[in-house]
Amino acid sequence: MKFWHQLLLSMLGLSALLVSVLGITLLVYSQRLESDLLSRTVNEEVDFVLQQLARAAVPDLPETEALKIWIDAGQFVYAPTAFRDLENGEHHDIPYLGKRWHVLRRMTEFGLLTAAFDVSRIEAREQDMRWVVLVSALLVGGIGTLLALWLSRRLAEPVGMLAGSVDQMRGVRATTLARRFAGSELGTIAMAIDGLTARHADLLERERLITAAMSHELRTPLAVIQSSLDLSREATGPAQERALARADRASKGLADLLDSLLFIAREQSPHQLPSVGVKSVVDDAIHLLSGKLTGRHVHVVETTPCALAASPAHLRTVLLNLLRNAAQHTESGEIRVEIDEHGFAVADTGAGLPDVDPKQLLDAYVSHGDAVAGEPRFGIGLYIVSRICHHYGWAFSAGPNTPQGARFEVRCHG
Repeated sequence: MKFWHQLLLSMLGLSALLVSVLGITLLVYSQRLESDLLSRTVNEEVDFVLQQLARAAVPDLPETEALKIWIDAGQFVYAPTAFRDLENGEHHDIPYLGKRWHVLRRMTEFGLLTAAFDVSRIEAREQDMRWVVLVSALLVGGIGTLLALWLSRRLAEPVGMLAGSVDQMRGVRATTLARRFAGSELGTIAMAIDGLTARHADLLERERLITAAMSHELRTPLAVIQSSLDLSREATGPAQERALARADRASKGLADLLDSLLFIAREQSPHQLPSVGVKSVVDDAIHLLSGKLTGRHVHVVETTPCALAASPAHLRTVLLNLLRNAAQHTESGEIRVEIDEHGFAVADTGAGLPDVDPKQLLDAYVSHGDAVAGEPRFGIGLYIVSRICHHYGWAFSAGPNTPQGARFEVRCHG
């Protein structure tokens, strides 16, 4: 059953219940009001007659079309047979002379008094009132049905719009749902859908990243390993040792990359880890990239020692990507690694940053202007760095170097 159908039935049921309660309440209240009014009227008339009889020399009992009084005693007129068997007290709706009467039986100093008040006309008006209440109830029910139909459609329309918007997303981030439904009760649901879709898109992006990294980033170390092993088979002595050492470095870099990619793919926060010195990891990374750094002067400046609670493999992946990126864009010149108590930075004197917002450099697949088409330079490597930093709560930023080149900073403390 559709949502607006359920809403319509609920509103109709509530409307019918309210109309029924209101109608029954009016009828019960009118009957009780009538009974109290008749009782008060008859008792007041009887009291007045008794006062008149007490002062009058000759008793005179009133008798009109609506009110009749009898006293069963002595010279007074006795009550009709229809009322003689009634007990003392008040009785309603007693038939007499083709009419309906409200009867009061009371023992007085003059004898047993019977007072009868004609309620036929009152009951006729009461019947008319019942018809008025019934017609009013039907009219209110009809208006309520139309109002419920309009209101249920009006209330269900945003839900349908939200469902349609979600159906049309087709895997795209729902960045507009919360703004579109802001200020309504559906805003909270829209925000939840935005968050769910964003998490889903992040998972898809991580999967795409791992696929791209497998096809792009892993080719180089695998090629190095393969070529080094081929050389080791042909070479002997020191040449063979250099080839095997090169293959060993490439395999370590490959293991670090795989461990980092799996770390990025997870959503949970990193476990508590012992501190690792940044300087020692920098030295390892420079050693692993010794082939790529040929022709560039790498200068490491440690102002203050820095130790981070992180996996050495993850920290090494960050430094490998930053150093590889610097070497890729610096044909000749200096690559400077600065370490202090707040973190570290990698700066170069190369071509500098592309003409884009520095924050966009941390997104995947943002390429340098002179990069080969389809081969991200500033892109997947920096994206891996940014994701690792994000998981550890480190601040990662990119900016120009002075006087030229690019500078990438990782701030971990302060």
